[in-house]
Amino acid sequence: MIRSTFFRYILVGLANTAVGYGIILTLQLQFGVHPVAANASGYVIGIFLSYALNRIYTFRSRRSFRTSIPAFVAAAAVCYVINLAVLQFSITVLQLHAVFSQGLAICAYTVSFYVANRYLVFEGNDA
Repeated sequence: MIRSTFFRYILVGLANTAVGYGIILTLQLQFGVHPVAANASGYVIGIFLSYALNRIYTFRSRRSFRTSIPAFVAAAAVCYVINLAVLQFSITVLQLHAVFSQGLAICAYTVSFYVANRYLVFEGNDA
């Protein structure tokens, strides 16, 4: 059994990414859905999958849906803003290559969203 919540969080993220990307590609390539609509659909399904897996598997939360779902969505939004801020800062101030900057931004999102989920969204559990 995997005991580290961060490691379980990373596994959930990988599974979530695979499912979301699979949905995007299936909608776009198999059904001819416009790329923007396919992308939005993949992300919507991905956010629900991420919430469910993190609630059940990663953090084993018993917090009510009524309070944890809005907290999860708010945390995702704030962490996305952090992602964008790191990306912008890396490109404009540090003048790093965009590909490297994207990597830094993803790392910032991953760590900040983990911390938000662990200590705010699904707090109070012995995961």
